[in-house]
Amino acid sequence: MSNVEKVVRMPLCIGQEPLVGSYYAVECTICGWVGSSEVLTDDCQCTQDAGDRLCLGDTDEIGTKRLLKIVQAMDRRHDESQQAYNQLIEHTNETEQHLDNAAELLGEIVQSGHAYRVCTDKSSATGLRVAAVLEYVAQFQAEPHQPDLDEEARDDDWRMNPCQQGHRDVGASGGIAYCCQCAEKITAATSQAAFEQWNATHPAVLV
Repeated sequence: MSNVEKVVRMPLCIGQEPLVGSYYAVECTICGWVGSSEVLTDDCQCTQDAGDRLCLGDTDEIGTKRLLKIVQAMDRRHDESQQAYNQLIEHTNETEQHLDNAAELLGEIVQSGHAYRVCTDKSSATGLRVAAVLEYVAQFQAEPHQPDLDEEARDDDWRMNPCQQGHRDVGASGGIAYCCQCAEKITAATSQAAFEQWNATHPAVLV
């Protein structure tokens, strides 16, 4: 069967009145309504609403062949809708997985120390973007992270001062506080200790 042969004119509206007695199935030539002749005017015109008036289009009686084509077309449309729905669910699941991965990656970036200051500084363009992405991703996570007051206080305190050359791209991890742009670093037993020693020997710069 060719694509042209598969195309069936679908009714835009189907009447709800049952076919009883001597009434028969009809189709409006104007609005495409299909239903029982019981609701037609005495002149067999369509009585469906068309804005602020009745359609009053002429109608044609349709037989079992036309009705079968309508039913078959509706069945195909249902199958297509079901396939589209399944694809949407699959795409949604993939999107949620990507969002979870993005949230994890952003979390690692923020906590790594390499770009901590710029990522958490909401006065910077990058910080605002990171905050916006984390806020968007959080709505898709089943259990979004809710930091307590102590954790928020620690985050506020975890601010490293620039290195001796004034570079602000600094961080602390693995027991080492360092500058990402030059070789300056401080080694300690823990990253927290290295961080504290760094800030103790590197004055803050007023902005």
